[in-house]
Parts: sequence; structure tokens; C-alpha cells
Amino acid sequence: MIRRLLLGPYLIAEPWLRHSNWMVRRVAQVAVVGIATVWLVLPGARKPERGTGDRPDELARRFWESSRFLEFLNGTAIAKPIVGPLCRVLVLRLSVHAQMRERASMDERNFSLRLSGPLDQGALRNLLIWQNHVLPSYFQQDDGRQVDVVLVLTAGSERETRLFDLFSIVLMLERVRSFAVFWDEETATTTASILLSEREFTRWRAAEESNDLGNMPRALTHQIECRGTRGGIKLLPHGRKSANDFLKLALPGRVILAVALREGEDGEVDPDELEFWLGLLGALHVRHPQAAFVMLNCVPPSQWREWPPHVRFARHHGLSLQDTICLAQVADGYLGVLDLFGLAAHSAGRPGLYIPLEERGLSGDERPAEVEGPQIMLGSRGRADIEAALARFAAAFPQL
Repeated sequence: MIRRLLLGPYLIAEPWLRHSNWMVRRVAQVAVVGIATVWLVLPGARKPERGTGDRPDELARRFWESSRFLEFLNGTAIAKPIVGPLCRVLVLRLSVHAQMRERASMDERNFSLRLSGPLDQGALRNLLIWQNHVLPSYFQQDDGRQVDVVLVLTAGSERETRLFDLFSIVLMLERVRSFAVFWDEETATTTASILLSEREFTRWRAAEESNDLGNMPRALTHQIECRGTRGGIKLLPHGRKSANDFLKLALPGRVILAVALREGEDGEVDPDELEFWLGLLGALHVRHPQAAFVMLNCVPPSQWREWPPHVRFARHHGLSLQDTICLAQVADGYLGVLDLFGLAAHSAGRPGLYIPLEERGLSGDERPAEVEGPQIMLGSRGRADIEAALARFAAAFPQL
């Protein structure tokens, strides 16, 4: 309360600290020194709590941000031998307050996630879902600050084959500033107790289901399957250039449909699903010869063979994972599952057929979600449903 009362007189006197008139300047300096002395003897300001209107260190912030006040403290003045020690104490206290404000501004920006299962296609997708739909719940609506994220591999997966993919994806997320991986809970707990604030450490220990990439809440994933997501992943300039160069060289003048299918834990496409989709794409190409298809998934060498001329595998032509995600964002359309490729394409507004990554058991009063339009959100993984939806998409897609 006292600090708030002092703020008004300070704001009146501060602009006159370096006035050209000697008398005006000295009166302002005496007033500001008096205000600063009262502030100095008050009990130490507590760290402001996030989300409250109370700003107990506002006066200290005004002191620190005033170049005129800091110049006065560090300059020469009448009776400097007397006020000099006071000025030095003020500078010291203000520097401490500046560090406290910086620390307070970083509170709640450290998040720890867990992975209770394998680092597979679903877990990588869930990282984007967490950023777009879980992370905003910890901040105010207009707060888009970046955060620091730690992932704890609770399943003891030191031989994960997709760690490189994980870091490649993290570098494309808009709200992740830094990222680290811990291999076990004990090491993560020791480090977190040192680096995290008390509030952040309590939140991490709570082990909320929404912060587990291997076990996201069903209601949230069902919402994504119905509506997709918006934003959250960058269209990298070098990735867009690589994707466009590839399309111009490999499939010039064609209508490009990016295709992503289910993968195994090692990141390679499911063989049975690949055969099914090759048949669908071949039939679609017969009806629409101008269409060409780019597979975004990896195919193991054991499955390599002579592929149809209207199908290309982007990863086999030297594109990285980041390049293929950018390709999904710039292609004319998208066909396939709602994994990270699918969410990136949907977020970029690509028309297409979007299929659930997993078939989920529905209760008796639930029906598979299906949204028609340029972006068909299919609520089933049934092959008959996929064939029918693909026919509807081809009939409504103006470029075919």
C-alpha cells in the first residue's frame, strides 16, 4: 500500500531529475532520494504471484527502468559523501529486484512431460497436441510465451530409434524454446528439484494424464480426430524450399497429394496398410491421370521394389523429416492418418481425407465422428469407409 502511495509522487518528480534549471533539478533529486529512502526501509518486496493484479515491485521497476534516476545514482551530486552510501545500497537493492523480476517472469515456463510407452507415431503426434491444447491451459488467453520442456522416458527406453525424429519435430514447434530428455525418473527428480520453482516442481510431481505423451486423455484425442488443430508447427524456409524443389523435379505439373500411413514403433510404414493404399491410389490415378502421390513415411529396404510412376517416396529422395512435414503443408491435398503429418496438413488448411491414427472402441451412445467438406474428417478406420470417403473427396476436389 505504501509503495503505491509513493509511486505517484515519484512519477511527478522523476522527469525533472536532469532539468537544465539547477533549482528544479535539485528539488526533484531531493524528492526522489526521499522516496527511494522510504522504499529502502520498507519490508522486502515479495515475488508477485502470477495472475494477480497486485504489483508490489512496481516502484522498484520504475526505479530500475529510469535512465535519469540511475544516472543520478551513479553521477556526482552535492553532499555525495553523505548520500553516496545510500546510492550504492539503492543500486544493489535495485539489481536484486531486477533479478527477482526476471526469475518471476520465467516462473511457469518450465514443463516436464512423461512418456509411459514407446516413442512411436502417436507419441510424436501427442507432442503437438500437448503444445496446442494442453499448454495454453496453464497461461492466460493472450499469453503466447515460449516454454522450456523436459521429457522423461519413464519406460526406460534408452534404445529408442526415434529420438532423432523427436528432436527434429521439437525444432519445428512454435512454443518450445528449449528441450531436454531424461532417461529415468530419479535423475529427472534430482535435476527438477534444483532448476524448477516450487510451483513448477509440484506440478511436475502431480503427473497429470494430459502431460503423458503415451497416454493422452481420450476426450482430447477424440476432439482432435473430429476437428483437427490449428497452428503450432513452423513452415521452415529451408524445408519449404526442399519440398518445392523436389516436387518440381520429380512430379512437374502434377496435382500433388501427400500421403501418410500408420507406422510401426521403428518409424517404418505398415506393410499391409501400404499395399491397401497403393491399390486405392492406383485406382484414383486411373480416373484422374493428373494426380500424383508423395508418400511421407519411410519404407524399409526389405519392402523396396519397382514403384508405380505416379507414386514417389519423399524420404527415399533425400528429404528429411522436417522437409516432409513442410511438404505436407504445401502439397495440393492430403490423404492419410491424423499423425504429425496429418495435423500439419490440416493446420495449413490442406483439403484432404483425414483418418484416425487408431481405431478406438466406442460406447453404445457414441458414433464415429465424420465431418464433410474440403477436409473430410473420417471417424473410422474401416477400409470400406475409407474407400467411400476417398471417392467423395475425389469427386469434390476441384483440381482433379
